[in-house]
Amino acid sequence: MLIADYVIVGAGLAGIPLAVRLSENPNVTVTVLEAGGDKFHDVNLDTPAYILNNLGDPNKDWSFFSAPQAHLGGRSLYLPRGKGIGGSSLLHYMEVNRASVVEYNALGQLVSPDWSWNNLLSYFRKSETFTYSKQEVQEYGFQFDKLYQGTKGPVQRTIPRWIDQIAQPWIKTLKLMGIQYDADANDGGLTGAWLSTHTIDRHSVRSSAASASAYYEPNQSRANLKVITGAHAARVLTSTTKGTDAVVATGVEFLKDGTQQTIQANKEVILCAGSYQTPQLLELSGIGDPDVLSKFDIPVVVDLPGVGKNLQVSSEHVTVPYTAKLTPGHTTWENLTDPSFAKEQEDLYKTAGGGMLSTVPSTFAFLPFKDFDQDGTIARSINSLTLPNTTSIAVQKQWVHEAGVAFLELNAFDRFIPGLTVTKPEPNTNYMSTFVILLHPFSRGSVHIASRDPTAPPNIDVNMLEHDTDIAILVRGYRIVRELARAGPLKDHIASEVSPGEQVQTDEELAEYIRKTAGTTYHPVATVSMLPRNLGGCVDAELKVYGTANLRVVDASIFPFQMSGHPQATLYAVVEKIADVIKSENRK
Repeated sequence: MLIADYVIVGAGLAGIPLAVRLSENPNVTVTVLEAGGDKFHDVNLDTPAYILNNLGDPNKDWSFFSAPQAHLGGRSLYLPRGKGIGGSSLLHYMEVNRASVVEYNALGQLVSPDWSWNNLLSYFRKSETFTYSKQEVQEYGFQFDKLYQGTKGPVQRTIPRWIDQIAQPWIKTLKLMGIQYDADANDGGLTGAWLSTHTIDRHSVRSSAASASAYYEPNQSRANLKVITGAHAARVLTSTTKGTDAVVATGVEFLKDGTQQTIQANKEVILCAGSYQTPQLLELSGIGDPDVLSKFDIPVVVDLPGVGKNLQVSSEHVTVPYTAKLTPGHTTWENLTDPSFAKEQEDLYKTAGGGMLSTVPSTFAFLPFKDFDQDGTIARSINSLTLPNTTSIAVQKQWVHEAGVAFLELNAFDRFIPGLTVTKPEPNTNYMSTFVILLHPFSRGSVHIASRDPTAPPNIDVNMLEHDTDIAILVRGYRIVRELARAGPLKDHIASEVSPGEQVQTDEELAEYIRKTAGTTYHPVATVSMLPRNLGGCVDAELKVYGTANLRVVDASIFPFQMSGHPQATLYAVVEKIADVIKSENRK
């Protein structure tokens, strides 16, 4: 039988960094079970601009799909999740921004002060090395305070080496509309328009959790660190100790090469399988809602009804596209269809780490209610909504009135996005698009097992756009994007709207378009929430599963509500914090 002190399930953005931190102690052994493979370098993974080439690759992506969505005309949504060493850090768009102070402090108030902004800041810094030049700061108007920056951490963060031609006029136009420029989207004040920094190293290579510029690759030869790939976790093995109510996790049963195998955990089992597969594994192990478990004749080990509930895309961010045709003379992604231009950009990237291939979309605006609901119509409507009486909903209602919490995200970039009627770009034409993104949906979904077979995908019901308030916020977002395209410096760059199209004008028409096109930005959270148990929580402030002595969850499923920022920076901070907690317990 295999044996380790710490058995971690999932070698992704949380699992691999946690394994590396725990194995810093040479007196403990750490084994990571990863269902995917061991490849975390190739041209598509390393080259920032080739991000879309990784989505749907069966060697890198689980490619889940949601259940048919009742409020989207029965559509099922594509829900990618990273597969292999590095997990979703191999798939995501490398954007780095922390959520607002208000959001982290809400976590601190609900769970423990240890999770507030001031107590997390040191872990944000510990996880990263942020490098930039004075020239870059001056050119793009950044204002950085070293208080918020890491200088010795594993993950590399940089300023984009290339910014598209739409970014500056887009931001300048927003300023004229009263949306101020945010000179640092990582200082806890995440509202306004800004240019993103990225997890891309100084050589313009993706800095994933696995890569040479981050956690795993520099440390993979440690004698006490082992990663078993092709190992699909089937269930957590448990036992009970006489005289106590706590269940002890004794190991993990997993499938590899067609055989069932077991690994024993001397200290802890730690689940880092993500917001879809962590609740699935808990339920397969008898930890969850008895009503769910009984349908599959799984004996109840821990009665924990909150497992798999509270999914927000409804734990993910809801996104819908807007696309416009640009006036002649622009250089955008469409130019890469010209072989000579593409070769020029490839050479520039290979020789100097610059050009279009060196980066990803960088232009954002995060808007609180005061910036899109000036008359208060939507805010008032929320009071009349029939919503679940849950902690996360109550917090969201408070945030409606917080000027420091964004509910709408606008993400602009230099390329065509297919719409309902126009699905392909015209030849020799340049485009810009903007994703309109709902950051804090009021709709809630769920993730539960669909079978006792651990290799079968779970049933994921994101329950997107159940509430009309979610639609109303997105409609306001479209109104702002259209106003942007017709105002200030940006209007001189716009030739015509492509999607939704001039035929879509009324709120009702926009709402219909949204229901037909809405997707997600792939940020699922909250299915194993960190909350008090009596409020539907599944893990405590140290991320131990309630009712167990030594089973933890360390991934995005523990956030009880969606954070407005893209989640990777927060996840790295969570890992750094919990690694210190576990090490401290081990020393006792």
